[in-house]
Amino acid sequence: MLDSAPAAMLLHGDCHHHNILSSSGRGWLAIDPKGVVGDPVFELCAYLRNPRDLHERFDVAKTLPGRVHRFAEILGLELKRIASWGLAESILSASWSLDGDPAFVRNSVELAELYGKMLREQTI
Repeated sequence: MLDSAPAAMLLHGDCHHHNILSSSGRGWLAIDPKGVVGDPVFELCAYLRNPRDLHERFDVAKTLPGRVHRFAEILGLELKRIASWGLAESILSASWSLDGDPAFVRNSVELAELYGKMLREQTI
């Protein structure tokens, strides 16, 4: 994916529901940036993995494909590229959390499995 990526750019690196705030008079603000350089499609991954209680609030197996499709349609991105980065980021997220919250690790692994299934079955 890196070989076929557009020019690398500076990314927020953790852009999700809890890091986007409405500020009186200043509009929307993205907080807590990680400062990652890479493929712009990677930026969607944290948002697709969140909110943190996503797995308790939704049937993720039914919700995730629709979210991926909406981002692809709105942003004009390839479904396969979003799902591929989602798979990679979910595995990375699980590995970052191995010494932390076991539920977060399970949720990240579940997302990786769902992305893998989407890619294998070409349902994206």
